[in-house]
Amino acid sequence: MKYFVYCLVLVLFTACNPVVRLLYGVKNPKVESKTTIEKFCKEMQFPNVPVFVSHADNFFVKKQLSDGEVYVYDRNGNFIPYKDPAKPNCSGPADLFLSYLDTATVYHFEPNFPMDSIERLLTDFDCRKVEIQKDTTTDFYVFITFAKYLGKKYQRQKASVWIDMLQQNTRMHSRLFLIDMDPAECWTEEQKAVFSK
Repeated sequence: MKYFVYCLVLVLFTACNPVVRLLYGVKNPKVESKTTIEKFCKEMQFPNVPVFVSHADNFFVKKQLSDGEVYVYDRNGNFIPYKDPAKPNCSGPADLFLSYLDTATVYHFEPNFPMDSIERLLTDFDCRKVEIQKDTTTDFYVFITFAKYLGKKYQRQKASVWIDMLQQNTRMHSRLFLIDMDPAECWTEEQKAVFSK
């Protein structure tokens, strides 16, 4: 009973991410290469979709992208937040949101984070900027962040479930992009040194 009360207090007084990290045995991030991330994606059975890397500025200047998160944009590049603003550190019901995503629903947009904002935070595995090509057949652009350092168990509970929900949703046409949040091999030696300690 004491253990249950302790866990309950821990959950109530902390954000979701620290609790999840404790429960899933998350390790410290280490520098990953294109090869190790491609292997991880294959082991996780992620679909064959574009995989981008979070720009180093997301770690060292201003963190705008979070680990284990979903970012959804409509065809015009408007960001559609799904989280409860009262719980900013919890990913909320992303699986439910993705399973009910459709073009008939009128969504609230967050004007301060349009799709070109997320593009500025992404690079390829050689640290070159990327550009998302929009097309007229796509209703929603969905970006899912993941990190190898969070572990396979965590990814099976988050990213894998979200991908499945998105793929099962036939009421709309979406394009999926994965964003690796691990420190990247293409970063400067100074940036990589932060994670090698």
